[in-house]
Amino acid sequence: MFAVVLKKLCADFHTARAVVYVLTALLYLVSVNTLLITNYHFTVLAFADSIVAGSTRISPESYYKHFQAVVDVIFTSEGFVAAHSAGYVFWATLSVLISKLPILSEDGAFLNAFRAMNYVSAFMGILSVTFVEKIAKLYLNARRSLLVAILYALGSIAWVYSTVSYTQSFSAPFVTIGLYYLFSYVRWRSPTHLVISFLLFSIASAADHSLVVLGIGSLLLVCYVDRAKLKNLVVSAAPYSTFLVLALLYYTWILGRPQPAQSIYAAQFRYAPLDITRVTGELSLLKMLLGYRKGLLAVSPAMLLALLTSPLALLKRRPQIRAEVFYLLAVFLSTATAHAAWYDWHGGVSYGPRLLYSTLPLLAALTAVTLSSYWKLSYAYVSLGLLGAILNAIVVATNPLSCSYQDLLEASLPQPLACNAPLLSSSRGSPTLLGELGISSLTTALVLALIAIAIKGILVVSLWRVRRVNPSSTLE
Repeated sequence: MFAVVLKKLCADFHTARAVVYVLTALLYLVSVNTLLITNYHFTVLAFADSIVAGSTRISPESYYKHFQAVVDVIFTSEGFVAAHSAGYVFWATLSVLISKLPILSEDGAFLNAFRAMNYVSAFMGILSVTFVEKIAKLYLNARRSLLVAILYALGSIAWVYSTVSYTQSFSAPFVTIGLYYLFSYVRWRSPTHLVISFLLFSIASAADHSLVVLGIGSLLLVCYVDRAKLKNLVVSAAPYSTFLVLALLYYTWILGRPQPAQSIYAAQFRYAPLDITRVTGELSLLKMLLGYRKGLLAVSPAMLLALLTSPLALLKRRPQIRAEVFYLLAVFLSTATAHAAWYDWHGGVSYGPRLLYSTLPLLAALTAVTLSSYWKLSYAYVSLGLLGAILNAIVVATNPLSCSYQDLLEASLPQPLACNAPLLSSSRGSPTLLGELGISSLTTALVLALIAIAIKGILVVSLWRVRRVNPSSTLE
């Protein structure tokens, strides 16, 4: 029976694609963290709740009622202000409003809001995966494009940050969709695509301000492909400023000056928010990419491979594709360097190089470009992607808020093995939706890993079967 079903899935691509997306969406939804909450998340939710109540301050009494330690806040004489980006506060406020719907219990209001925010993040993650596939289709056929999308969805930290929301959870999807429309404009020169692209980049930058680099790089790409036509440059820049201006107005409203809250928070503790010497002194960039504890090498090896093999993509003969590859590389490395110069470059209590998550769609696009000419590399991508998926299954089943970078300094193993694998005990409950049903962390990890393996298996066997049946097939 199983063989018959597998044969049907492999023969009918549309059926296989539907099954893969249903399983991936199911995987994201049952993986959502519904139990564990940190001060980082409580702060932004408490602040969002204050805004809903008509105040721009968190009262100390309200804060200390839930947590003794105050983190990620700016101290003022009237109370606390959340030291989070304007975009993240917006999504937190939306989640608080959802949590206040009559159908939800009033008990544990902030935990309800946190759950709502995580479910919104899961939806955004699924949306991002669909547009990674659309980007890949600009370079590959349908079957191979779906494989790239699933490599991103399960083999990278995209899975983890679709189960527990951070700032980047709400910027990465807009980067992905904006990137698709930008490259669509490069091909078909539709002004509508250009406007949509830069509006989406603007939304992403309002949540993750380092993505201003993405906007600058995209403007330069537009200038290059249009040979600096002033009209299209203006069409690009005007929508891009929209949500950035709104973010500055927000900071002026709550802080009295048009300066990001994170910078004021850093100055409060006498940190230099941006210091390029961290890249050389602390080797922050190398640790974010190649670090064996918490870098891409440890938690998303398939995405690191995309970066390492990207020079092969530069060998493409078509000038347009070479320009796109150079754009992807330049924007990713520039943004990564900006993150590496940030005072909290390691992401604190979070999984992997969290700050890089917003730019992982760029690496997914590089994967598609590279595989369009060097398909044999797919074996390495699939192998590393499967390893990443198994590690992610362990993480989301145990604790996606696993030990901080400071705690990892003494560890000799990667974060998922040092911090999460020891939590796989038969008696420990999982913080996921499955855990609420009484399923242990160990069982949850096995279930999630098996679903991820099944998804990868359907895709790989489907590609292999088509090549066996018709070696000259384009796999469409």
